[in-house]
Amino acid sequence: MSDEVLQVSGLAVDLAGREVLHDVNLVVTRSEQVGLIGPNGAGKTTLLRSLLGLIPIRAGSITIDGRTPGGARGTIGYVPQRHEFVWDYPVRVRTAVMTGRTHRIGWLRRPGAADRDAVREALERVDLTDLADRPIGELSGGQRQRVLVARALALQPRLLLLDEPFTGLDVPTQEILTRLFRELTSEGTAVLMTTHDLPAAADTSHRLCLLNRTVVADGSPDELRDPAVWLRAFGVARSEQLLHSLGVAR
Repeated sequence: MSDEVLQVSGLAVDLAGREVLHDVNLVVTRSEQVGLIGPNGAGKTTLLRSLLGLIPIRAGSITIDGRTPGGARGTIGYVPQRHEFVWDYPVRVRTAVMTGRTHRIGWLRRPGAADRDAVREALERVDLTDLADRPIGELSGGQRQRVLVARALALQPRLLLLDEPFTGLDVPTQEILTRLFRELTSEGTAVLMTTHDLPAAADTSHRLCLLNRTVVADGSPDELRDPAVWLRAFGVARSEQLLHSLGVAR
C-alpha cells in the first residue's frame, strides 16, 4: 500500500465562470497532518470540496488511494464548518454520527453491527458516549464540533478533511481535538486541515501548504520561516500582526 494517500496534480477549478484554483499540486501521505493556510477567498474550502467530488474540476487530477474522489468516497472523512450542519433537525447524537456511514451502508438500508460498532468507537474517541442519546439541538458549540468529528471518524477514513475545526471553540475542546488528530496520524490516517489559527497550525502540523488560488509554498514549519513567503501567500506588502503571530517578524 502506497504511503501517498492524496495526490493532487495541476488542479484547476472554476466557479460561476471565475477561476478559483489553478495549477494546484499537493501530496499528503499516511500518518501526516498538513495545515492548509491562506487568506479568505484563497480557495481552501473549494479545494476540500473538489477532493470530495462535490464540484467539477476544469483541469488536472485528484487521486485518493489511487482512485478518483467518487471512487474513494467511502474512505474520506469530512468535517465541515459548524454552520453548514442543520442543528435544529430533530435527531440524537448517535443518529447524527451514524449519518457519516450513509455512503457505506446505502440509502434506505438499516445499519448493521459493524456500523453500530464504528459509531460507538467514534463517540468514545471524542468523549461523547454519555451524550449519545441527547438531541443535537441541545449541545454546546464544542459538543457540536465533536459530533461532526465523530461523524467523520465513523467512516474509519484513510483521509480526514477538516474545514476550520477550531473556530469558536473553547480551549478544552481544542485540546481534545488536537490530541485526537495526533493520535489519528500516529495510527496512519492522513489529515488535511484548513485553519486561520496560524500558530496552532505551525505547532501541530507536519507540513504547511500556503494556498492563494495556487500553492505558494509547501514545507515544514521550520522550512517556512521566510517572512516574504507568508506575505506573498496572503497578498500583502507588509503585516506586522501576521508576522508577529508566526514569530517571524523582522
